[in-house]
Amino acid sequence: MPVTSADLGSFPYLSGLQTYEVSTSNSEDYDFEMAYVYDGKNLVPIEGKVSQRYFRPKNGEKQASELMIHRNYEDLLKTLGATKVSDGKPAKESIDKIGYDKIYKHGKWSVSSDHETDTYVIRQKDKEVWVQVTALGSDANYNLTVTERAAMPQQAGIIKADELKKN
Repeated sequence: MPVTSADLGSFPYLSGLQTYEVSTSNSEDYDFEMAYVYDGKNLVPIEGKVSQRYFRPKNGEKQASELMIHRNYEDLLKTLGATKVSDGKPAKESIDKIGYDKIYKHGKWSVSSDHETDTYVIRQKDKEVWVQVTALGSDANYNLTVTERAAMPQQAGIIKADELKKN
């Protein structure tokens, strides 16, 4: 896959549509988590920094069609040098293989055999970013999951004896 030097900005890199807002109760950001991405045949676990944002139309704003949602991100991601890995509904068999509960835990609305998901990857010299865009049907909401592949930052450590004495 091609490597791009496009300026991605700051994580999570991509904004919502202008007439949309993030539903904070349905969105999550992690310094380290796993997200499943659909490669057209299988669900592949990608670990790293993960942003799962659920967007809904702002009050009084016109809803976007599923085509508009998908096309907006497709056009933007092309300018950033992304490669489209897959589009369409993930196969039910690929979901059943892992289990819906586990997929929901690590992907919320980004993977469902009920909704079409576009999956992209952006490769740069120092990072790999996966993007999934899932339009959620007639209510015009959509999910945007961005995963930057990375190793887990080690935070736990040992307590030395002299530190125990201080407490």
